[in-house]
Amino acid sequence: MSDLADEFDARWLSIAHASLHCGHAPIFSIFGPSGSGKTTLVTALQPVAQIYREEVKDNPYLSKLLRGETFDAQANQRWFLDRMRTFLGVAKTSLPVILDQDPGAIVLVYARMFLDQGKLSLASYEALIEELISFERELRAWRTPRACVYLQAQPELLHQRVSNRSQGDQTPDLTWFAEIHSRFQRFAALVPGVTTFDSGSLSIKELTERTMRLLEAERLR
Repeated sequence: MSDLADEFDARWLSIAHASLHCGHAPIFSIFGPSGSGKTTLVTALQPVAQIYREEVKDNPYLSKLLRGETFDAQANQRWFLDRMRTFLGVAKTSLPVILDQDPGAIVLVYARMFLDQGKLSLASYEALIEELISFERELRAWRTPRACVYLQAQPELLHQRVSNRSQGDQTPDLTWFAEIHSRFQRFAALVPGVTTFDSGSLSIKELTERTMRLLEAERLR
């Protein structure tokens, strides 16, 4: 099963990061685990681009996962893809876009973890890969391949940040953050040309300045 899933992942990579340069305006994804600072950084970049923010509180499936109940993993990941897809469906292709999470990570990190944990079937994983590939073709309205920024932080810091903002809501344990950190490390190594920033050592001001320089370089490319 793992070999087949790897083949599905490679199929996505060949589509998503082909050197096509179709659109004129750049598109960025800021990706990383919960607690890495993605949404804070994306919000700080709002003056210079159209931004998509991932609002997990609106997800109708996630609470079951956090409570340890049986949940629909395919519907959960499809919800994240559909929300991003809806945003991009009305975004202006003449202007830059910054995404709060990479669409590939929604499937290759989170859905793949659910597959490996037995919460998602191989057929459902393949269906998500096909939906992702279809979405990637729509993203060619912007410049491809997209620029990617990986915000990394150690599992202990990720756990602390999410716990602090949860306000009494259920938070995954440290083991979960260690696993998701490892999976994002592998995803970042898979995607070519990723710029990595350590959000544990850089302030939001420094992260914003560095990302704005990358955006300006993409505009001039």
